[in-house]
Amino acid sequence: MTFRQKWALKDFVYTQNADGTFNILAVKDLGIRRAEIPRGVVKIDEKVFFCCDGLTDVVLPEGLITISGQSFGECVNLKAVKLPSTLERIGPYAFWRCRKLTELRIPERICEICDAAFEDCRSIKRVEFSNGIETIGVGAFYGCISLSEVYLPDGVKDVAADAFRSYYGGPKIVSVPKTCRIDERAFSKDCKIILR
Repeated sequence: MTFRQKWALKDFVYTQNADGTFNILAVKDLGIRRAEIPRGVVKIDEKVFFCCDGLTDVVLPEGLITISGQSFGECVNLKAVKLPSTLERIGPYAFWRCRKLTELRIPERICEICDAAFEDCRSIKRVEFSNGIETIGVGAFYGCISLSEVYLPDGVKDVAADAFRSYYGGPKIVSVPKTCRIDERAFSKDCKIILR
């Protein structure tokens, strides 16, 4: 399989896989403001955009499977990211401290939100979870103080410690399936948990 837009990879350090797809290893310009990940990329490696303070906009292609740990960590000005339907894994701390993100839609193929994946994303007001989600990891949404309500789909089996906890703010109402195991420290003390 080949991809016609290889030239779009010029801004990245990358490797090519045997099937013609690519893994991004690094970005050449840490001052980048807009990143359009080219078609054919299946993996964004660890810390590729870590601490890219100027990054405000990211376009992720269909076909992307993995966003590794800390890939977008501390991109404090990243305002929006649309996760592609092909995405299967969001690594630990992948979007840690992306403080201007306002909403998320988690794709169907993701079954686990890894530890601290969206920790300290203070502006997130809404997260739409897919039916594929089974596990919310430790501190996955810790410190997301603008997130006021959470609806976890029926497939969720486990919500770990500090998953939605915050010292101030955070979810006030959470709807969870009765079959879900919820760690006693998963939510803040003033959060109302509705079992359905």
